[in-house]
Amino acid sequence: MYGKLLESRAIPDRDATTRLNPVSARLNPKGRYLLVRGDSVSAADQALAFWDRDQVEALPDSSISYLGKLDDVPHFAVDVAHASVDDEWQAELAAVTFEGFYGLGPFLSESEASLAMSSIALVNWQSRSKFCPMCAAPTELVASGWEQRCENKHMVFPRMDPAVIMAIHDGQGRILLGRNRAWPEGRFSTLAGFVEAGETLEDAVRREVREEVEIEVGRLEYFGSQPWPFPRSLMLGFHGYLRGEGQEIKVDGVEVVDARWFTRGEVKAIYDDNPERLPGLSSVARALIEDWYGGPLSVA
Repeated sequence: MYGKLLESRAIPDRDATTRLNPVSARLNPKGRYLLVRGDSVSAADQALAFWDRDQVEALPDSSISYLGKLDDVPHFAVDVAHASVDDEWQAELAAVTFEGFYGLGPFLSESEASLAMSSIALVNWQSRSKFCPMCAAPTELVASGWEQRCENKHMVFPRMDPAVIMAIHDGQGRILLGRNRAWPEGRFSTLAGFVEAGETLEDAVRREVREEVEIEVGRLEYFGSQPWPFPRSLMLGFHGYLRGEGQEIKVDGVEVVDARWFTRGEVKAIYDDNPERLPGLSSVARALIEDWYGGPLSVA
């Protein structure tokens, strides 16, 4: 989900070859099916909850997308937001608990987090993109839900919008955190923003910081990335360092209404006062802050 380069991760094999012909995977009795409703997935006891092949047999193929293999077991995403089957099936579905990723994510393994992110991103792309962007003709799903094609043979693929997110450091061991206008008083996070047309990631980091707080950033270090399908972002994390001393923070007042330099002790005090004043455990923003801090904020 996020993390420094060089660290190994236990993630599913996306098995792109099977996407073109998922029949054998669908016939596998060990197949696991994750139900998706909007930005939420089926869950129980702080873990993903899967259905088996028999439970989804009544659904049309267009509702089921192949995610890949985990421990050689095929996994699928199932769009149930608009599923219309018989009353018995609907009653079984009504008993399912759905949880959003923001609350569920901290309890998932990396492999389960990857499955949840892929499922939410894929199903929401399918439901929001019904027409060809090149000719406006209706599209149909192919390649196990990973591609859309129209009658004119145009191909459309899931889209990810790159966004940079950055922990900015001064020369005194402090980190720059800001508060977005939409957030409650006292909540802080790292700065972030979308990459604009024609920009490199490095240009985007420096521009966003300059626009939001009038701070000039020099050296950058790439930290890691995280898909954030709300609706379709890819967060690219950086540590950044001031270009010269004596710079004064001046918030733009539009997106950012408060920004300050914080010491490690001050960040820990914010967390101890109320953990919700800082980014949640499932976010790359939290990972950046804890990487600067030197460990989990939850440790006394």
